[in-house]
Amino acid sequence: MIHSQNCSSVKQKGGGAKDIVGTGPFILEEFQRDVILTWVRNDNYWGGTPYLERIEVTYIPESVTAKAMMVAGEADMWMSPTMLDLVELEEAGFTRISGWGGIQWHLLPNADDPNSIWSNKKLREAVEYAIDKQALCDALGYGFYEPLFTISPQGDWGGDRQFRNYDPEKAKQLLAEAGYPDGLEITLLAQTQSSGRNDVAEAVKGYLDAVGFKVNLDIADTGRYSAAIYADGFEDLALAMSGNDQDYLVSAQRWWGPQPRLDLQGYECTPELAAIFEKSLKTNDRNEQKKLTEEIVYYIAEEALVIPLYNNPTSVIHNGKVHTTYLQQGLTRFDYANTWLEK
Repeated sequence: MIHSQNCSSVKQKGGGAKDIVGTGPFILEEFQRDVILTWVRNDNYWGGTPYLERIEVTYIPESVTAKAMMVAGEADMWMSPTMLDLVELEEAGFTRISGWGGIQWHLLPNADDPNSIWSNKKLREAVEYAIDKQALCDALGYGFYEPLFTISPQGDWGGDRQFRNYDPEKAKQLLAEAGYPDGLEITLLAQTQSSGRNDVAEAVKGYLDAVGFKVNLDIADTGRYSAAIYADGFEDLALAMSGNDQDYLVSAQRWWGPQPRLDLQGYECTPELAAIFEKSLKTNDRNEQKKLTEEIVYYIAEEALVIPLYNNPTSVIHNGKVHTTYLQQGLTRFDYANTWLEK
């Protein structure tokens, strides 16, 4: 929302695309893309004067450097530590905070293209049977990752049922039945991590190669990866994320519905599925909402439209002096006005 008296000047500067207009507790002081974001206290904030004088968000692409800054006392909080760094810092006396919100990671097959090999359900099923999700979580999650058996995390609506277990022989059988008894060469798209690699993609490749797939990894930078996932599409498989909300019906609508917040390429919301989504919007009865959410989640699982891998409950690490309610309301809401720091 832009005040009418300021609207014309904002338009002259580019329509507000790069000019922050708001009534929040902090005012933007400096922004350098991929370098730093600095906020200073808004003393005229309508909700009362914030506790902090300023907030500096520094972009550190290398996890080794970020961890060293935490250990040296050069940073108060690390928002995206690796699982190993999270474990090691907590063991060293740092404070971990977490909440119910998380990131769910899946394999997206290019199934919405009728001319794609991935329109064959048996091929999609073969991929899921090939992957030992619990072993993947144990190896890479350091006790934090949870296996995903549907798009919904365990404990959320629709997250209670397992459709396919780890069965490499079944995967080989389905691959042959899909028309590839001698194997199939495919490409797996994934986003580069701070190491320049993607350990999940490498693990998935190992499982798929073992049953007859021949996986070529395409580890893309953030720009190319995002363009492929949300706009341009990809050839075979892509490692992609979704999120969860206070109930999974909201999440399903945002990520997998006929009018999603982000248009994940490769995924198809079929007419049958869209009809269930439409029905779910027309009831305010919680039991009916739960039932319809389960129908949505189970449909996607049964058709293997998405191949769920694991849930990563969000955690951040701080020096023990940061007082915040972050993650209590999900991972996109940060109450900066009421956050404070011990001296």
